[in-house]
Amino acid sequence: MIGMFLAALVTNFLGKELHDDEVYQARLARGEVRLRGASSYEAKPGAKRSVLLFLADIVAVVLYATAISDSVGLIADPPLPRDEAIVVFMLTIATLIALF
Repeated sequence: MIGMFLAALVTNFLGKELHDDEVYQARLARGEVRLRGASSYEAKPGAKRSVLLFLADIVAVVLYATAISDSVGLIADPPLPRDEAIVVFMLTIATLIALF
C-alpha cells in the first residue's frame, strides 16, 4: 500500500503540464482534442428530486436497521431481515425515481 502511494506521488510529477506540452498544444490547434470543462452545468429535470428520494431512502434503511437491531429492539420479530429490507427499499426508490 505504501508502495502504491509512493508510485502515485512520483508519477504525479512526471511529464509536462498541458500548457507546456508541445504535442498536446499541436493536437489542440488541429482540433483533435476537445476541451471539456465545467463552463456550464445544467441539471436535468428531476435530478434534485432523485437525490432527495435517494437520501430519504438511506435514512429509511438506517432507521429500519436500527429498529430491528438486537441492541435497540423496537421491532422484535421483523417482517424482513436487514439485507432483504435494504434490497426492497432500494428497488422501491429506484422505481419511484424512474417513474417520476
